[in-house]
Amino acid sequence: MYIDYKCTIWQRLYFRDTADVNLLIKELENGSYPSDLCDEEYGFNELDMMFDTEEFILPIENDGQSTIEIYEETEKFSKCIWDNSIKK
Repeated sequence: MYIDYKCTIWQRLYFRDTADVNLLIKELENGSYPSDLCDEEYGFNELDMMFDTEEFILPIENDGQSTIEIYEETEKFSKCIWDNSIKK
């Protein structure tokens, strides 16, 4: 058995000193996701997960979809046996 849950967490992307900040801003303003910038062409260097920023998400913040699920595991499959989705 295991529990999956949904949360938000900040990540930090590091870039070399030679990275073009104006290009990074332009890409983000044009709809690129930060993860799209994790490439040599943008001067990306490394990524840190900022675990101390974790925040739990409620189903109401997730369009009523579950944010906690309990799974039962067998040799052949995993099955969700409970979730906290908003039931209608």
